[in-house]
Amino acid sequence: MHKEKDERETASGFDVRKQTEQIHEISREQLQIHLPATHAGNWEWSLSTNRFIWSDEIWPMLGLKASCCEASFDVWISTISSEDREQTEKAALAAAEKGLTFQVTWRGRDVDGRERWLMTKGTPVRDADGSVVRYIGMFLDITDRKLAEEALRDSEDRFRKLFESHSEIKLIIDSHTGKIIDANQAAVDFYGWSIEELTQMKIEQITTTASEPEKQDAEKCGSLHQQSFSFRHRRADGSIRDVEVFSNNIEIAGKTLFYSTIHDITERTRFEALTAFRLRLLDMAENRSIEELLRATLDESECMTDSTFGFCYFLMDERSSPSMQVWSTSTEKALSRMGKSQDFHPQLSESSVWSEAIREKKAVINNDNDNERYLPSGHPFVKRNLVVPVMQGDTVMAIIGVGNKPYPYDEDDARWVGTLADVAWDIVARKRAEVSEKNTQEALSQSQKMEMVGRLAGGIAHDFNNMLGVILGHTEIALEQVDPSDSAYADLEAIRKAATRSAGLTRQLLAFARKQTVMPKIISLNTMVEGMLTMMRRLIGENITLVWIPENQNAQIKIDPSQIDQILANLCVNARDSIVGGGRITIETGRLCVQRNENTANHPCRIPGDYVTLSVTDNGSGIDKKHLPHIFEPFFTTKEQGKGTGLGLSTVYGIVKQNNGCIDCQSETGKGTSIKIHLPRYVDKVDSVPVEPPEQVITRGKETILLVEDEPDILKLCKLMLVNNGYTVLSADTPNEAIRLAGKHKGGIGLLLTDVVMPEMNGCDLSNKLRITSPDMKTLFMSGYTA
Repeated sequence: MHKEKDERETASGFDVRKQTEQIHEISREQLQIHLPATHAGNWEWSLSTNRFIWSDEIWPMLGLKASCCEASFDVWISTISSEDREQTEKAALAAAEKGLTFQVTWRGRDVDGRERWLMTKGTPVRDADGSVVRYIGMFLDITDRKLAEEALRDSEDRFRKLFESHSEIKLIIDSHTGKIIDANQAAVDFYGWSIEELTQMKIEQITTTASEPEKQDAEKCGSLHQQSFSFRHRRADGSIRDVEVFSNNIEIAGKTLFYSTIHDITERTRFEALTAFRLRLLDMAENRSIEELLRATLDESECMTDSTFGFCYFLMDERSSPSMQVWSTSTEKALSRMGKSQDFHPQLSESSVWSEAIREKKAVINNDNDNERYLPSGHPFVKRNLVVPVMQGDTVMAIIGVGNKPYPYDEDDARWVGTLADVAWDIVARKRAEVSEKNTQEALSQSQKMEMVGRLAGGIAHDFNNMLGVILGHTEIALEQVDPSDSAYADLEAIRKAATRSAGLTRQLLAFARKQTVMPKIISLNTMVEGMLTMMRRLIGENITLVWIPENQNAQIKIDPSQIDQILANLCVNARDSIVGGGRITIETGRLCVQRNENTANHPCRIPGDYVTLSVTDNGSGIDKKHLPHIFEPFFTTKEQGKGTGLGLSTVYGIVKQNNGCIDCQSETGKGTSIKIHLPRYVDKVDSVPVEPPEQVITRGKETILLVEDEPDILKLCKLMLVNNGYTVLSADTPNEAIRLAGKHKGGIGLLLTDVVMPEMNGCDLSNKLRITSPDMKTLFMSGYTA
């Protein structure tokens, strides 16, 4: 029984092997048909006999000819490149020893010597007992696939290098979660986070709160192949930048990713905003005030720098302390919450960035959070600030500042605020120029009228002074002939005084109307003012009382006397115009001493020293507090149209500054105004002792005088006075007549006394001609033109 069973099992095993071989044979035959087209060949390796056979397609794949040798495992191994041989052989033998499937890849060369990549997979064939008796498999030429893989790897390497080294900011973002998958070095440099930090973040942590249109753009990006949109991105230092994002959808491992390129468009955005702002400002300039234009500039500066505080100060000059002109809208609201009005004008510390910007004439950035120590009392808190001077040539005209930015200010902020300020100032200056031009036209008209008055005054002064001269001369002669006890003597004296006062009024009128070169002289301020009082009383009118309070030390100053006339006249006119009905104007002089150790921060005179003070005080309507900072600006006036040019106080201001003085104005609405002028006191090196002038003694003589005057009455009067004093007088009413008389006269001529302005020739030319024949003759000019 057992024997029969064994025989049946043996027969059965034989049948199985036979069937398996037949199946493999059929497979080989079918495969053989398709192998040439696939660059493949099959092989079989018997483990018991170590016989290794392969199809004809394998020979050229291994770089061999079929006739060169018999197929074997060793022949196959010998065709493998030295770099891959040992590893390939070990892998195949190790698998065969354990009866496992193996797959190896190696490099070799074909019959033409070209390097090829080959691959084989060995599959074990087992007998009925499960033992591996042989391996079967295929050799495949995978050169094309390998080249494709290498090309892909090269492409990936190139992409990686291009991605990492690209100068543009690159991010790869998961479209579903928003997680940043990768970032390049440009992104690291721009955002300030490392790649490790960036890849732990979501894009929402970088993007600031998006507007509704921006959210819609981002949503569209997921459904389109490419999309571009604008955002504001936050950086590691807290700064915000405007960016334009270009995103492409890419598929990697079944995931949709955004391959995003980010462009920093902050500069472009600011430039576009600047252009739009300039156009808006130009439109506003048509019907808005300068204050509104500056407020719009501050609001735009805040928006451009993410600030919440803004201010503008105007400066009278670089030495004067700044006065508040405009607050930004947000700052006005902050002041309102603090219970302060927009007229709040704090005095600024010399150590503040405000003052530093004025001194250095450049933008000053302060990112110190502890700013409170630099701020005046009651000032809104400023965490950080940036102050930019507005320059006109080398002069600081104003300062514009912003503050409370949530992150530090930088040079870009300074540059853009400076540009905004320049744009605004250009438009403001243009608007001011338009207003100024209108005022200038009015001032020019007034000036032309004054010039006409001056010319008229100069023209009539000659005749007027000639008449006064005749009156005074004959009065003097009559006084000499009348006994002082006679009643006629008092009448003659009254005539003389009236004529003398008339001559003084003529001189003051000419001095006020003319344009003259500044000629500083050492003068007594009291004396100058006293000499102007009569004219000032007539200037202000009879309905206003003029009070004069001189200081008792009669201090001296060095100034052109005509400038004191201008100062006093302008101040009195301003005081007069502020008084409705009757009132009082007080002119007062005094002394002021500013010590070196005195705190002069709030003092009108910053330079220590002795000053002489001239003040003009009225009890008129006063000046509104908001107008006080502007009263010395050219063409600024609060008077009704046609009632003021706005040049009076600016002229006073200019004269005072020209003479190293200072000016101060105190005023309260409804209570009047007091303007004080402080001029440096003149101190002589040696204290002079007043000397009584010697009594005038009328000298008599016997010399010959050639008298030339085209006005007959003056000629007659002068000849009479000279003859009465013992002189021989040759009188002529024309220059040619004088030349004739001089040539005819036999003796010498001691003095030529001649008018300056005459027909035929002037007095100077006449003197030069007569000196040819009379070189020792002296000349004395006289004229009715006192200007």
